Amino acid sequence: MPQLDVSTFSSQIFWVLVGFSLVYIFMSTVVTPALKETLDNRVAHIEGMLKEAEKLKSEAEKLEHEAFVAYENAQIQAAAEEEKLVENFRQHSIEEKEKLYDMFEEETRKESEALTESSKKAFAAISSDMDELVAYAMDKVSCSMEKVS
Repeated sequence: MPQLDVSTFSSQIFWVLVGFSLVYIFMSTVVTPALKETLDNRVAHIEGMLKEAEKLKSEAEKLEHEAFVAYENAQIQAAAEEEKLVENFRQHSIEEKEKLYDMFEEETRKESEALTESSKKAFAAISSDMDELVAYAMDKVSCSMEKVS
């Protein structure tokens, strides 16, 4: 085997050193800087994305807080509007009750007046009938007394 021949060792060692040197130089000047640049770009991109994510997170938290405040304000406003509507309804209901009460009172007064008038007429009719009955009875009594005397 020629690689084990001692006379070719120096040539083999020379070419191994030259080959390794060329590979080392190629790796250190071309491949390693390209890899370093790629890794640096990746780290910079990741850091930029992390900064952007933090910024978006803080904006999202701010928007969430604003939304919560707006929701709370909307609930307070809705409760106030509901209370206002209930109060308006209550007031309207009271006004309607008062109107109905006034109408009922007016109808009752009219019916009372009509009943009073009717009872006066009935009393007058009864009184006149009573007067006639008393006169008739007196007439009969006086006729009977004349016959007896």
